[in-house]
Amino acid sequence: IGCTSSLVRDIESKMLDVRSGGTAGARRKALAAGSLFCLAGLALFTTHAPRLGYIPLSVYGPDAPDFDMDRLYCLERGMEGAAFCRQDLPPARQKIRKEYMEVHAACDFKTLSYADSYWGGAGAGKPSVPLYMYTPGKPGSNFLTGEEFKAGSLPHVPESKLEHCEQLSPSTGASWKLERFGPLVGEGQYDWHRFGWKDIGQFGAELAKGDAWVTAFYFGPTTMEGEPLGVPPVHIHHMHVSTSQTHPVSESMILSNNFWGTPNEEGVVAVEFDTHGDRQCQYGKGGTDCLFRELPTGYGMKLLQAMDVFGDLNDVRPAGSPKLFFSVAFGFKWTTAPQRPVGRLIAAAGTTRVHDNYLMTFDPSTPVMTEYMMFDEMVFPVNATIVYPFFHSHHKFTTHMWWFSATAEQLGLKKAPFASLQPHDHLNKDGFVSAVNLTSLGMSMADASNYIMENLEREQDACLAKRCRKGPQLRCMLNLDRWDKLPNGDVQERFHSPRCDQWDMDAFEIITIVSFHRPFDKLEHKVDFYQHDVFYAYYTAKEPGQPIPHAVVPLPVADGMGVINQFTPVQ
Repeated sequence: IGCTSSLVRDIESKMLDVRSGGTAGARRKALAAGSLFCLAGLALFTTHAPRLGYIPLSVYGPDAPDFDMDRLYCLERGMEGAAFCRQDLPPARQKIRKEYMEVHAACDFKTLSYADSYWGGAGAGKPSVPLYMYTPGKPGSNFLTGEEFKAGSLPHVPESKLEHCEQLSPSTGASWKLERFGPLVGEGQYDWHRFGWKDIGQFGAELAKGDAWVTAFYFGPTTMEGEPLGVPPVHIHHMHVSTSQTHPVSESMILSNNFWGTPNEEGVVAVEFDTHGDRQCQYGKGGTDCLFRELPTGYGMKLLQAMDVFGDLNDVRPAGSPKLFFSVAFGFKWTTAPQRPVGRLIAAAGTTRVHDNYLMTFDPSTPVMTEYMMFDEMVFPVNATIVYPFFHSHHKFTTHMWWFSATAEQLGLKKAPFASLQPHDHLNKDGFVSAVNLTSLGMSMADASNYIMENLEREQDACLAKRCRKGPQLRCMLNLDRWDKLPNGDVQERFHSPRCDQWDMDAFEIITIVSFHRPFDKLEHKVDFYQHDVFYAYYTAKEPGQPIPHAVVPLPVADGMGVINQFTPVQ
């Protein structure tokens, strides 16, 4: 068992060496040496264990030392990265949740407007008029087409209203803006609740007077009394707050043929804040506390212009469940005092045109379950330091996700068998792209991952020989410990901070995202699944005083250098 564990650690170290740039030859020698030392140690232990008094850690059982590994992982990072990482730990999440709940209890909410229907309603595009559309769920599906959305209607709760509150924190004295919309009425079977309104938090008036900085936020479904709801029963498909994704959604995204929306006043495409269904932590690591996020002391996002909100929630309870009355809530802790600027990056494979545009088919009747790989190259637009990265995906069909400071060519993805399978070369009439079907190429996910690692190792060795200033690296990987087992036996995806250090990015640097996909659960029937993978990161300026955009979406290399703006240095 000990030798097996050692081998696993050696393999894991091989992956970590790829990140840190160790040579392939040194790794192979280390693997061989590790195996020999393991066998020698086993023989020594078998012969001399009583005399040496050695007790392997595995026999400690339930009394084994309980190290706080997430806290230790934070301490592995650079100084800024460690500060951002600590904001993900349970004490920080509990602290900001407690402050928000105190503010909520003290709030005297004022009604701004009652809901209007979503498509073609009289309130469409008017500030602070919430638009709400309800679409019933359908058996065996968690995806609705645009036509099905359009067929939705204002549900049987015409009293749904948007309320607003401005309140100082009773404990810290900080300023908060809270907005809530409800009631929403769920009936189960993954029904859809789409909502949106303009000028969330009424920040437009604040920006007319001066600067506004957001230092903490909360988005999520709540009970009618304001207590956060997790999944189950309510799944957050998405809750976006953005200067680029203007409301109604069709204006900026469908008509512009660009999912991310249109450039804002900074000239960048931005999604300043969002929350998704995989942001709730595991039960033992905070649960819904993780829907609350505060930046480290002294840091903030400087707002640029009024932001709009739109989102989709799903009642995931079984069909026939009793009606569930709930609300959707947004909270912003903010200040006019200057903060150290923080920007927010969203880099998504393939979603510059439409959402969920990688089509994957999984059929349990086939001899081998199909395995897929997705990848995309992007141009990073500014000089910045990545201080806190994390991922988003549909995890029940996602095995792993990687972020590289490398080109697809360096990873071997421009050569056979991938040469003719570049993602943006094959948009069909519906805007969907076929992800790389590894099974049809005679490859497995393991084969493809080893192929990528071998190519990266060769590139690193060549770079080391030339004494490159900055070489290709694997920067960040998805945390695989990201599941909860529910009381009914189902497994639910959760948020768990990845183990990734901070690093510097240069303007015009090429980044590549790679992900691997197959079903997590055993399938009973064929599934056509539309996938997307997203890499998020908070970033800061590399040099003090250097201007940075407050949010940015890098564009794929295939779309050209469209991300260049006033923050991009002249080459």
